Amino acid sequence: MSFLSEKSELMQAARRAAELVCASDSVRVVSHYDADGLAAAGVVAESLRRMGKRFHLTIAHDLNGELVERLAQEKNDLTVFCDMGSGQLELIQKLGRIIICDHHKPEKMQQYLGDVVQINAHIFGIDGTYEASASTIAFVLAVAMSESNWDLCQIALAGAVGDRQGINGLRGLNREIAEEGARRAHVSESIGLNISGAAEKKISCVISESDDPFFCELSGEPEKTRDWLSGAKIKDVPFVELPEAKRRTLVSILAMRLLEQGARPEVAERLVGKRYLLKSLGGNGTDCEHMADLLNACGRSGKESFGVALCMNFPKYRKEAEALLDSYRKKVMEWVVRMNKEGIKEMKAIQYAAISDPSLAGTVMGLALNSFLNQEKPAIGISEQENKAKISSRGTRYLIGKGLDLAYALKVASESVGGYGGGHPIAAGATIPKEKAEEFLKKLDEIVDVQLHPFKDASEVKRQAEGGAGA
Repeated sequence: MSFLSEKSELMQAARRAAELVCASDSVRVVSHYDADGLAAAGVVAESLRRMGKRFHLTIAHDLNGELVERLAQEKNDLTVFCDMGSGQLELIQKLGRIIICDHHKPEKMQQYLGDVVQINAHIFGIDGTYEASASTIAFVLAVAMSESNWDLCQIALAGAVGDRQGINGLRGLNREIAEEGARRAHVSESIGLNISGAAEKKISCVISESDDPFFCELSGEPEKTRDWLSGAKIKDVPFVELPEAKRRTLVSILAMRLLEQGARPEVAERLVGKRYLLKSLGGNGTDCEHMADLLNACGRSGKESFGVALCMNFPKYRKEAEALLDSYRKKVMEWVVRMNKEGIKEMKAIQYAAISDPSLAGTVMGLALNSFLNQEKPAIGISEQENKAKISSRGTRYLIGKGLDLAYALKVASESVGGYGGGHPIAAGATIPKEKAEEFLKKLDEIVDVQLHPFKDASEVKRQAEGGAGA
């Protein structure tokens, strides 16, 4: 059965949540600050605006006790949490009527908990890491509120792509929304070079500005990139203007370059793939990946309101968002280039580096891991702030297949030193006391080592036993 079918449990839960919205005079909305969280906030806020509902929106980095206490004092009719809430159920239940639109693993696998309606991907058999994001879950709520909200699928898909769920194509609920959105002429699909800017920029700009993937000795080096293209006898024009044979040649040599610098085969394979064009809302005819990049830059630059405004189709904020994206990309590129030159520290099962800016840490570690770091270990970024250290971790699907679960690992390791953490198996974060960083890393390394090498201890025991028997 389709997840979007009226008879599906997901849609039935969304309908029940929509009834709560209709019965409320005003709605409090709280969402996360990353691209997915901003898209989810935009979808919910625009839906409420169209209904004529009064609402108050807050974008937060964490759902902690201080924020919950402030919300409790407001005595809101209804609170909607996006991209958070399922991991903090005990903390937020005192707030009264609540709707949760989340895709993180929930504390409790129940749709209804007293006054809480929990619309969480995992409860409905959807993989929240790959098949549904907070924004696509929020979109289901928006459609349950009104069929006229189907145009908001453009923002929802940008959120999913921003959460890196578009790698190797959209799946699950995300895919259903994309297909129906295309049928309704809100989005269109095409096959193209899967690098930001490939549709309109010259190839030398696309490659030299690319951090996803990062091409060693080319990314961040426009002159070297132009010389490299000239040596390969490829014209410096937009990708779509190249003859088909030259397109294949370019993709092949870029793929070989990635493999030679240590990237996994799947990174090279996704150089070409499906891209989604947003027909109107928010993106104003832009590429879905570019809209996701704009939202991410707004969130990571402390200008969350610009991102939400884009989602709500206020085009005057587009210029400011583009400027933020340019600045953000330059900062990310500087860190990735630096890491490529200076290397990273390695332990038994993890690799880590200090990143002074916590808003860049997760992005930098993810890009470096996908492009050139040791592919057998997750990458951990540590950012010290006053008396705390922010932790951002990234894995790959390859490592997930070997048993990696960063959400569990960071939660346990951070709690062991008096901190807190969580997230997804492939990407998670934590906050710990700054002076406990070394102890945290040691504990994290132990946990990840067991996850990735579950039979190592048993093999060692067997080896020692066989050695003893032969003595």
